[in-house]
Amino acid sequence: MIRLMNVLVIALGLMACQAQSSAEKLDTESVKTMAQEEDVFVVDVRTPGEVASAYIAGTDYFFDVNSADFNENIASLDKEKTYIVYCRSGVRSTNALNYMEKEGFTKLYELKGGILSWSDPTSISTE
Repeated sequence: MIRLMNVLVIALGLMACQAQSSAEKLDTESVKTMAQEEDVFVVDVRTPGEVASAYIAGTDYFFDVNSADFNENIASLDKEKTYIVYCRSGVRSTNALNYMEKEGFTKLYELKGGILSWSDPTSISTE
């Protein structure tokens, strides 16, 4: 019985750590369309090494969610604008979006599945 309780506590803890943001998840085509609108900005929250290997062309900001200056970088953004956030697979972007929501951002979107799900190889930049 105690073992079962421990398993339940661990499972609940893991689920809480991966809480989803309320940001709408977008596919590749939706991101491409929205990113062309005025006052819509794309934010990559991966590491500089990941960005150096490839990123989505047209990305406006590169803020590593695990860096010491992430909070300061987010604070520099206009909360009235719209942001589409992505990472490699969706975990870090969810963490970034949760933080942004806590800070008062309301117009937030996420690339569903991160850059791994990006279905347009012609718009991936490696420069």
